[in-house]
Amino acid sequence: GHRIDRDRSFFEALNTSLVGQTLELEVWRDGGVKTVRVVGTDLPNHIVNDLVEQFLGMKLVPGVGPGFKISELKPDYPAAFFGIVAGDTVLGVNGRTLTGHDELRRAIVDIRRDYASTNARNRVLLVVRRGAQQQHIALPSYEAFTAFRHLNER
Repeated sequence: GHRIDRDRSFFEALNTSLVGQTLELEVWRDGGVKTVRVVGTDLPNHIVNDLVEQFLGMKLVPGVGPGFKISELKPDYPAAFFGIVAGDTVLGVNGRTLTGHDELRRAIVDIRRDYASTNARNRVLLVVRRGAQQQHIALPSYEAFTAFRHLNER
């Protein structure tokens, strides 16, 4: 183990743990050091769905075949601005092919980790299918997109 002095370091350490792995944490509580054991688990699907909405501004449902169909888009998020529409299918995220919920979970955890990192990418690469056409789209983070729009509105 190693000492963690910042919440960001704690978050990064948790992201490197494996499902089923037991972690021992020493925490300061009630005037003394206590040892707490936690076991890593997968994020439940409803949390993954909430994170997809938070980071990508869309709601996804399992599609027919590979990928996830977009059922709703937030109009003020980059996806809508760049022409993605409800009914499109997201086939991949940041190089990860979405064949099921496990891949979607891993992709959203990677996005969350990237956004928490000091070296954040500030973009998400999507492969989107509309009808027979596939598009590769680089979406900026919501924060970067909002800052850009505010600069251009002046």
